[in-house]
Amino acid sequence: MEILYQVLTIALLIFGFGFVIFWHELGHFLAAKWVGVKVEQFAVGFGQAVVSYRKGFGWCLGASWKKIEKLKQAGRDVSGYGETEYRLNWMPLGGYVKMLGQDDMDPTARSDDERAYNRQSIRNRMIIVCAGVVMNIILAFALFCGLFIVGFRITPPVVGSVLINSPAEKAGIQVGDRVLYYNGEFQHDYTKLSMNAALSYAGEPVEVVVERPDGSRRPLKVVPETPTRERRALPAIGVTPAPLLAGPPLQSEKAWRAAHPSPDRSTQLLPGDTVLRVNDKPVSETDYHVLSQALQEAGGRPVAL
Repeated sequence: MEILYQVLTIALLIFGFGFVIFWHELGHFLAAKWVGVKVEQFAVGFGQAVVSYRKGFGWCLGASWKKIEKLKQAGRDVSGYGETEYRLNWMPLGGYVKMLGQDDMDPTARSDDERAYNRQSIRNRMIIVCAGVVMNIILAFALFCGLFIVGFRITPPVVGSVLINSPAEKAGIQVGDRVLYYNGEFQHDYTKLSMNAALSYAGEPVEVVVERPDGSRRPLKVVPETPTRERRALPAIGVTPAPLLAGPPLQSEKAWRAAHPSPDRSTQLLPGDTVLRVNDKPVSETDYHVLSQALQEAGGRPVAL
């Protein structure tokens, strides 16, 4: 499941990047068509074409221009086919618009055709060049408006759990605390808190102001530490946000191995163990915050699991 999630994340990243490039190049394409420049190719991706489309010729595997060249050599009339080849290339990391008389790989490329890019006025060429940026602005504005119309959720800077022996626990930060200020800067959400913690200098004290569930405020000093290999997924001060109360998947064995194993291993928690009761209180598999709270309240005293 974790591998599938990573693959899906990478796929979405590639799709998002490809769409932004497509939208940018669409601006160049529409502007070129508008001022009368001959567009030979409008491509999504780089490399060889997987599929392509040309008006009058239809869809085909690979590049259509190669097939049209063969028809020309055979003496066939190709005047009814469109001048622009729309293609999807095999490497989905970008895109381009190929205009007559313009070649990014050969700046000296020229054409005597009146519809060539190099034969256009400075005004027309500026329109084509700026169109991509204008399309980016339009897309950003549309996404910005859509985001605020639909709405979005932010994670508040409320502590959901505190890692044992972490800087946060040593400083006195508790589950349920809302971090108001970190190093004198107001914390709007957990992302900002996490970023500030990650950018802190390890070993240097940081002033933190937290608000307890009862409304009282406490000034604390936390000393960030560099995350270890076992804690690589946690912020530098050792807290997780309140919405993320469920523990990590059981296959994360290294992150949940016992820090101080007992000599006879009789009281050691092993990777994959499920805690059923904490101090004789039943808990479910998703009640990790209950265990974290009990360990903090114990203050170093034994806890029955």
